[in-house]
Amino acid sequence: MRYICFMFSLDQLASLTAVVEEGTISAAADRLGYTPSAISQQLTRLERDAGTPLMSRQGRYVVPTDSGLALVEAARIMIGAEERARAELERLTETVTGRLAVAAFPSAVRGLVADSLATMKRRHGQVTVSVREHGPDDALRAVERSEVDVAVGHDWVDDTATPPAGVVLTHLGTDPLDVVLPLDHPLAGASLIRPRQLADDPWISDASEGTCQRWLHRFQQVNEVRLDISALADEHHTQIALIRAGLGITLVPRLGRGVLPEGVVAVPVVGAPTRRVFVAHRGDSSRRPTINALIAVLLERAAVVLEAPRRRQPAAADPT
Repeated sequence: MRYICFMFSLDQLASLTAVVEEGTISAAADRLGYTPSAISQQLTRLERDAGTPLMSRQGRYVVPTDSGLALVEAARIMIGAEERARAELERLTETVTGRLAVAAFPSAVRGLVADSLATMKRRHGQVTVSVREHGPDDALRAVERSEVDVAVGHDWVDDTATPPAGVVLTHLGTDPLDVVLPLDHPLAGASLIRPRQLADDPWISDASEGTCQRWLHRFQQVNEVRLDISALADEHHTQIALIRAGLGITLVPRLGRGVLPEGVVAVPVVGAPTRRVFVAHRGDSSRRPTINALIAVLLERAAVVLEAPRRRQPAAADPT
């Protein structure tokens, strides 16, 4: 009787999975932090061990063969099994230790994550944490692909995200957006503003498609008006500087906004967008004491800087 044993390293399998998901070796190398040459060498060794071609080239892209797809599926199972085993070993030691890779969107890093990690450092000095900024969609993909252990992301009260398979979300709270006005604006002293009151103002909108841009588009449709867009900028602090200079008004989330400079004020708006902030991790790592400790700290901090979690509800009132 012949026995054939394939020995595949998890690094090789991770390289194959990244190439299949990204479509090119260079994109996979960027994602994993390796050189394209290193990824190519991993694939060459893996194909040699497997005894069959795993990838084929189509133009500038590489696509998996049937054998490659089968091995990618097996890789996901093996990586999940390893993660569950590591989580169980960590749980049995009853110590909060090890490494954590965390991703978060920029305002969450400023308003929520930085202070939470400082608390983790005081309480659990044996934990080593690395942090990277990611947009909400990219953060969820990074968790799904095991590039990070935990991600803080957001969706919207009226447009909730569906997490990837195997990713668990814990909601931390909600984050309303306020309109930021120059201090000499006629409505600067109001306690609450209706959107229609702002129809004649110049607006500062997102440079790329974002929440403010979508809300302003809906505002124009509902009210059959054409707003004056005076400036385009994605970074909130840039927008606030433009408001202070008298170039317009805009919507800015409360989380991570910090203390507003002199000359501007934030006022709540009826029906303004509201973000739901969540922390995501893989279900296979749910038993890790280190991840559970970080989630507990994030919940503590969120209770201070966010509003209480809200369930999904019908779309916010039309901006009128």
